[in-house]
Formats: sequence, structure tokens, C-alpha cells
Amino acid sequence: RRVHGGSFPFLYTIHSHKNISPLFKLILLFSVLFFLRMFRPGSAGSLGSQTFLTAEDEMEMDRISPFPRRKGSRPSTSGSKMEKDRNLDALDKSQVPQTPPPSYADVPVTEYKLPSRAAMEPSNKVRPESTPNIGWRVINAIWRTNLTVDSTEDKEQYVKTSLRELAIYFVFLVCLCTACFCESTPNQYYLTQGITDLIVDGAFNGLPPNSFRGLSNIFDFWRFMEGPLVDGIYWEEWYNGQPLNQTQERYIYYDNKLLGRARFRQVRVLNDSCTVPEEFENEIHDCYAPYSDTEGIEDRGKFGLGTGAFQFVELPEGSSHNGYITTYGRNGFVQLLGKDKEETLNIIRYLKDYLWVDRGTRAVFVDFTIYNANVNLFCVVKFSMEFPSTGGTIPRWDFWTFTLLRPGMFGTFVYVIHMIVAVFCFYYLVEESLEIHRCRKAYFATGWNILDLIVLGFTIAVLSFFLYTYIVINKNEKIQQILAGSDEEFVNMEDLGFWKTTINQIAAWNVFFACIKLLKYVQFNKTMTQLSSTLGRCAKDVAGFMVMFMIVFFAYTQLGFLIFGSQLKDFSTIMKSFFTLFRIILGDFDFYALETANRLLGPIFFLTYVLIVFFVLRICSWLLLTTRTPMLRRDRFIEE
Repeated sequence: RRVHGGSFPFLYTIHSHKNISPLFKLILLFSVLFFLRMFRPGSAGSLGSQTFLTAEDEMEMDRISPFPRRKGSRPSTSGSKMEKDRNLDALDKSQVPQTPPPSYADVPVTEYKLPSRAAMEPSNKVRPESTPNIGWRVINAIWRTNLTVDSTEDKEQYVKTSLRELAIYFVFLVCLCTACFCESTPNQYYLTQGITDLIVDGAFNGLPPNSFRGLSNIFDFWRFMEGPLVDGIYWEEWYNGQPLNQTQERYIYYDNKLLGRARFRQVRVLNDSCTVPEEFENEIHDCYAPYSDTEGIEDRGKFGLGTGAFQFVELPEGSSHNGYITTYGRNGFVQLLGKDKEETLNIIRYLKDYLWVDRGTRAVFVDFTIYNANVNLFCVVKFSMEFPSTGGTIPRWDFWTFTLLRPGMFGTFVYVIHMIVAVFCFYYLVEESLEIHRCRKAYFATGWNILDLIVLGFTIAVLSFFLYTYIVINKNEKIQQILAGSDEEFVNMEDLGFWKTTINQIAAWNVFFACIKLLKYVQFNKTMTQLSSTLGRCAKDVAGFMVMFMIVFFAYTQLGFLIFGSQLKDFSTIMKSFFTLFRIILGDFDFYALETANRLLGPIFFLTYVLIVFFVLRICSWLLLTTRTPMLRRDRFIEE
């Protein structure tokens, strides 16, 4: 009767129908109950969001159902009377704290004050200026970046700001590369290679094939001086034997002007500058220590036979020279060469007859400078011959080829490009200052910001040296005399050439870092950040692997130096041993040299190094990549 008078007349109609079998009635009844359960809110798999059943309907459904409902099988409707009654019955009234009603008699009366605007704003948000003036508005408009303006919440604004920074930086990068490429040309290599083929690889006259490259003793030293050096510097006739006129003299290869005179310089040590052991005092009376510019070791007096004593000279210009053995000072015993070939040969013979080079000699330097007007290039040439305490001779040659003068329209273009780079340098100097002012210490926690400072510092260094060379050329009287055609003295351009080459190397690294910096402005693209994110997540694993690799590698470095250092040039020093082992990893090795140095330890050293470093560590790196790649893909999938 409750079903007939309740909310389910459809169920009553089915129940009272006589032509329907009881089994079909039961199946139909359960189907209706199932669909009602599906649309019941609060139940598992519910599809409805409204309450369709009352408490009376639930009780009636439980009564007419042939199966009793188990506890917890179907929760009651949220908010129904049955559910509220069950919750009240389950509540233990003893656990409810009995608190007396509050008394407001003892509450102090305080005056209410409205909080300030600064206190109501979040603490992690940078408050904008209350009333920015026109100057700050202009600065924010010109130097607008993602760090000076908080645009992380607005993705569209973030992308627009990044593209604006990228466009400005791209123009700066083009100007920077143009300014650096103006200082380097392929002609520099051809000029350097020409001098190398002429003097360094020139064979000694009338003797078995030998050259400066293979110079090994004092006899080869004098043969080089009288042969390839003099013949290479002084060209006095054409290939057909016709002499050159006065305007064509002092040209190397007929195109490279010899500026001023060439110069010999020697550094020496004193006799008795080292101590002879007592066991050999009766047999050995002379002792010459390795070179050092300290007093008591370096020879700063006079030496030589007869009245033509050679004197020590303190040079006002120049710098120390880093040789294979040690570093040599800029002072020494100096001898200028002649204006022509005959005069120079007489000077060399005089030095040879009076033993200008003896046991106290530790190094001899030959310096001269040439200029090629066809390609507007200077080349500072320096040949050094070291005489170690162990005997023999170690040759070395250095060339500094660079551009110094900039005449014509090309020079104007170079100056304009450098001025544009200077303007960009000022722009980024202000930009980085604003970002540091806003971010404080957090600015230095990002690697990209450190890279910005490196590029800015290198650019300032290059511009400063560009200005320095301009001042030196216009203020140095000796260089002006040489450029005007004076051939009476030697002008030391080694410092200028050295610093010019050093600045070119700094400019090269600056271009490299500036190109890498382009990745900073494309971080809004997920594809562009795959490499950095992958390396960042593998950083700890890679660092651990590198620590293990370097421990094993340095152990083999010291082992190779101690075993083969006295016999093989590739292991003669710690650094050479270090780079030789790196070359073995790349497949460049000389196994027979190791075997010849030590027939037992050589093969053992090579085989164990290859097995441990070349195979085991490579397998470890391969396992690292194969185990981390699925994890990186999973993390990337979760992020997406």
C-alpha cells in the first residue's frame, strides 16, 4: 500500500499485473532498483547531482527488496534524516566538552584601527612604485625584461617580452660578431705559414738536411744563425741574380717589410750558482744552476774575451717570456743586427769567435717585426732557443699576427661598428644593474645571469683594448718612427702583439658565450629546453660518475708520469701525461713506444687502462643513460 500511495506507482502496477510471470517481475524490479541506485547521489558510480530519494523511500525500498542490505553496502543519502539520526546515535555524549556560556564582562574594549595597505598586500609580491615619475616610466619602457617586470603569471606577456629581448639581443650579436671578424682574416694564417716555411723549416746550407725545428745542440744553433735566419730576413736580389734597388730592400718574400732592426738577446746564470757535492769538489770546479732572475743566480755583469766585453742591459720595454723550461726575464745581454746581410754576418761571426754562447747561457732570443701593406698585417716574430742545465738546445718559435692600422672606408666602418657595440654595452650595463637592484642576491643564483655578466665583461675588455691600441699608435713616438721608415733601432712590439692576440682570444670566447646565450631567450619553448632539463635532472648521477672517472684517471696519470716520464716525451710532465691519456681514449696512442720504454710495465699499463677506463667506465655511462631515460620520459609525461 505504501508503494501504491507513495512515489512509485510504476512498481505497484508491475506487482499487481496478473499476466506477468513472477520471475520477470523480479528481474524488472531489480533493474529499476539498479537504475535508481545509479542516479542516487553519494553512491559509488553515481551519475546524478540531485537528491531523488527521501528517507521514507529508502526504507520502503529496503522493505520490498528480497535481499537484506548489508552494513556499509549502500550509504544513505547525504543530508537525509536517517543519516542524521545514525550520526546522533553514534555520538558519545560523554566525550562532548561541557563549556559554560561565555561571559563578556571581562573582555577589554579596544579601539579598532583599519590595517594599512602595505600590511594587506602579500609579502612575496614586489610593490610597484606608488607614483612613478616620467623618468622611471621611460626606463621601464626601454629596459623592460622578464626580471625587471613580473610577467610570469601572464604567459602571453612573458612570451612577448622574451621575443622583444631576443630581437634586441640578436642585433647586438650581429654587431659583436662583425666587430670580432674584422680583426681576423684568413691572410693571417698565410703570412704566419710563409714565415714558418722560410725560416723554421729552412735547411742548413751545405749540411745534411736539418732545420730550426730539429735544432738540438750549440753547433746547430750557429748553423741556423748563419744560414736560414740570415737568408730568410735579408732578400737582396731577385731570383735571376739581379740586385734589388734601394726602395725594394729589407723585404721578406719581396712583400713583407722588415721594420727596424732584428735583435739578439741572451739571459745567463753565474758560475758557482749551485753547490757541487763534496765527493766531486776536486773534480768539478764549475757549476751553473738552472735559470732564475733572482740575485746571485742571474748573471748581470760583464763577460767575453778581450776588450769587447758584453754588458748586461736593463730594457725599459718588454715582458718576460714563458719557455718550455721556465720563465725568463725581459732584461739580458743585447746585440742588434745589421741593416744588410753582410753586416749581420760579420756581427754573428764576431759573437761566435768571442764565445757569446757558453755554459752560462740559458736562453737566446731573436726578435723582429714585419709588416705587409698588401693585407695590412703586422707580424711579430720571436725565435727562442733554451739551453737547459742538462745540455742540448730546445727550440721554440712564436708569431703574433694582427691588424693595427685601419685606413680608408673599411677603417671607418670598423670604428662605427665598435661604437654601436659600445652603445649596446651601455644598454646591457644599465639592464643588468636594474635586474640586480630588483632581484638582489637572487640574481646571482641563476646561471644565465652569470653568463650575461661574463659576456658584458668580455665586451668591455675588448672595447677597452681597442681604445688602448688607438692611443698607443698615435702617442708612441718609436712606433711612429718605424711606420715613417726609420731603420736605425729596434722597436719592441712584442707586448702589443701579445696583448692583441690575447684580446682576440677573449673576443673569440665572447662570441662563443654570446651565441650560447641565445638559448636563454627561447626557454618559453619546451622543445628548446629539453637538453637543459635532461642535464639538470641527471646532474647528480653525472657528477657521481665523473668523480669516479677522475679518480681512476688521475691515478693512471701519475702512474704514467712516474714510470715513463724519464723516457717518453708524452709522459715527461704531469700535464703531458694527463693529455696523453685523454688521447688514448680518443684512439690516438703509440703502443710500441710504451713497450719500448718498459717491456713489462708498458703493456700492463696500456691494457689495464684501456679495460678499466675505456670499457668499464663507458659501460657505466651507458647504464646511466639507459636507466635514466625511461624515468625522464615518465617525468615529462606527468608534467605534460
